[in-house]
Amino acid sequence: MEAWFAILKYRIGVSITDYPSTATPAQRNHGPLPSPLSTMPPSNLDTLVGEEHVKAIYDTSKAKYLLMIANLAEMKEIVNKFHFASSIEIQLLSDKITSLSDTEIPDPPQHVVITGGELFNKGAQAMTFTVVDKIKQKYPGCNVHLLSHHDYYRDRVNEQEYKFDILPWGIEERTSLVSKLSTCEDGIREIFLDDTIMIDVSGYSLSSEFGFGPSFSYMSNFIIAANYNIPVYVLPQSFGPFKYKNYKKAIMNSLLNEYLQYPEVVCCRENDGLNLLSKYTGENLVHETDIVLHHKSYNYKNIFTNDNMNIDGVEVDDESVGIIPNSRLMDRNQDERIYELYDTIIDTLLNENKTVYVLRHAVEDLDICEDIDKRFENESQVRLISDDLNAIQLQNTIEKFDFLVGSRYHSIVHSYKKATPVIAIGWAIKYEELLDLFNQDEYYFDGRESIVSHELASKIEKMSENHMAESQTVENNLRDLNKDIFKEYIFN
Repeated sequence: MEAWFAILKYRIGVSITDYPSTATPAQRNHGPLPSPLSTMPPSNLDTLVGEEHVKAIYDTSKAKYLLMIANLAEMKEIVNKFHFASSIEIQLLSDKITSLSDTEIPDPPQHVVITGGELFNKGAQAMTFTVVDKIKQKYPGCNVHLLSHHDYYRDRVNEQEYKFDILPWGIEERTSLVSKLSTCEDGIREIFLDDTIMIDVSGYSLSSEFGFGPSFSYMSNFIIAANYNIPVYVLPQSFGPFKYKNYKKAIMNSLLNEYLQYPEVVCCRENDGLNLLSKYTGENLVHETDIVLHHKSYNYKNIFTNDNMNIDGVEVDDESVGIIPNSRLMDRNQDERIYELYDTIIDTLLNENKTVYVLRHAVEDLDICEDIDKRFENESQVRLISDDLNAIQLQNTIEKFDFLVGSRYHSIVHSYKKATPVIAIGWAIKYEELLDLFNQDEYYFDGRESIVSHELASKIEKMSENHMAESQTVENNLRDLNKDIFKEYIFN
């Protein structure tokens, strides 16, 4: 307990002392909070989170405390906006997070909420579409909701394309769900109170690679689900590393230890993530490959409102190769060095008499695609596909290439699903394990390191010559992955 008080002191700069020895057990467990907050300036966070508040919140449960003050900057915004009427609201915010308990799995569920999905990144979109299609196939009358803050605030016209709802999922909605002060829009609280299950398709969020905030936000999904006794299914995704520092390490260790045991199943895509998570949970931990690989075909009527939508993708020339870059490579290497690699790639492909198509697999990669195209603006065999294709259109376009030079993880997944071989330039262990799964590891290059141009060119030449044989290798390995993850873990 002293260690946690020390963390609190470090985090919020208040002195922590023991309860008076005269305190009753009831006071120790549910110690009364001080006078109402309505007289306090909402912006005065030091006053808001005083030592009596900290003690009271701490004594209810470490995890209860964590949701409230793990990120003071975000909590300050909430306090400023809602001007909590009294200290009772703080206790409600704390007490609403209940201890873990056995969940009742509704069959059939009235609602399925999807967390971690989105529609801007086509990999996340593909996982979202896969969940929607599988749920609609099994439970035609079920209401499917994508919880995505970014998608909720995009052009609302786009929402009319889909047969699932898009609901906001920011700090306000999450805090509101564990507080008496309800500000949830579109009946989110009612959904959580109904027969509901949560399916997480985050892809790669729980890692210190992206900072403390995304990891805490990720874990808050489990905290809220536990509060409402909602079953959670974590579908295949990447995890780790967990190299948080200072108080962030203590907070995340507490959350990981307490809440990773809550989901019905946690599917790790890589052995590396499996080993890391095994320190925090066990019985619900499994190793599974990506759900998009397992989903053979889509019933488009389960996903789109337009039954006649053209999902064939873009027509391309024979003897063509696709290039899909990734802005995250730029974060891990020098920009010009990456562009020079693409110069080498395209020059080699042109020497092999290929037509080259540059296209994006995420919204944020469009600028890079345009920059690559401009470097060959006088070359008619280098073409930019600037259309914002959906995940299914992208998959069907990739199928038409001889092979792909890809840096987005799910661009490789889409390729392998259609038996299109890939030269991959990645930035994480997930790429290595994926290529190894298909016996294609010789075609992997780590974009975080210095890539030797002539070695890359050599592999392109080899792939150009052997792409049909490599395609057969990919198809043979794909056949071995014939498994219905939904049937095994969710529909059983």
